Amino acid sequence: MAKLVVENVTKKYGPALTLEKISFTAEEGQITVLLSPPNGGKTGICKIVAGLDEVDSGKVYLGDRDITDLEPKERRVSMMFQKLALYPNMNVFENIASPLKALHLPPSEVINQVEAIANKMKISHTLYRKPGTLSGGERQRVALSRALVKNNADLYILDEPLTNLDAKIRASMRAEFKILQKEINQTMLYATPDPIEALALADKLIVLDKGKIIQQGTPEYIYRNPINKFVATFVGYYPINLIEGSIIEKGEKIILQTNLFEIEISKLRDSVKDHINSKVTLGLRPELLNVVKKEPKVQESLDLFYIKGEVFEFEIRGSDTVVYVKINDQIIRVLESKITKYDIGIKVWLQFNLKDIYLFDAESGLLIR
Repeated sequence: MAKLVVENVTKKYGPALTLEKISFTAEEGQITVLLSPPNGGKTGICKIVAGLDEVDSGKVYLGDRDITDLEPKERRVSMMFQKLALYPNMNVFENIASPLKALHLPPSEVINQVEAIANKMKISHTLYRKPGTLSGGERQRVALSRALVKNNADLYILDEPLTNLDAKIRASMRAEFKILQKEINQTMLYATPDPIEALALADKLIVLDKGKIIQQGTPEYIYRNPINKFVATFVGYYPINLIEGSIIEKGEKIILQTNLFEIEISKLRDSVKDHINSKVTLGLRPELLNVVKKEPKVQESLDLFYIKGEVFEFEIRGSDTVVYVKINDQIIRVLESKITKYDIGIKVWLQFNLKDIYLFDAESGLLIR
């Protein structure tokens, strides 16, 4: 394994996409996840690192080697594409063994390595079957095994490897993949459009949009400190609630005023002082909200707010419940980590804490606090 360094890489793919001054590091033995909407640039980066596309400018280093202009076979990189491209005329053993045979390894070593990875991926029972007889999850494991069996690779690139699986199999494969990566302790560059997958797998997360890196860091940091509305909305289990408003002064108080409610945010004076009399967007994460069925008697703390609304709908999703609270004409999502049933139309109060709110500049979208 080796560290990957991408420095100021630019690549114009056409009017729809240009990778613009892409710079990041993928550390040894970690999973670095590229997260973006479709056509955001993640696949282009994977192809450039793998040597399938040339750069217009910039450099790519793997360990102590400059691999920018090397042929793919010279880079010691293994890549798995979204389209599995398994050989239908070969059995599973032959599919997994194909990159090892290309290295002209002794037959005994090929057998040992194929059997070892097949055991780890729980597909030993399929080794002498054709891909066409396998389930979608089994075919995915075969493709992943073929990518990972190439033991001379310094870097493994996986471009949307789980995207085509159904939700149940995808969730299972995420957990298995994370365990496997820690076992083999290899450097991986992993591309996905799924923020849940990205948060679950990443040691380092890189969020892209329209060919630009918007933010990079640990998944925990990015989730808690999104740089702008795009990241806050895109990265999360359920999208953040956004409410348009403005910050005004009333006497000595600072007020966040929206068309749904107004709250005092004087304690945030240092953060918002440059945005008084400016339009902002309030962000409320669904899991940081509570639905209160009884009217609160006294608001004991200025840090805790109760906003009156009504239950518009609710959905029980396994052990969680998503409650849709209607305030005026806007629907606010609340995620409860329990099963709760509600009568549609009943009056409730949306509870949230001052410390949990996000404020974004309405024009630039950048995080204020």
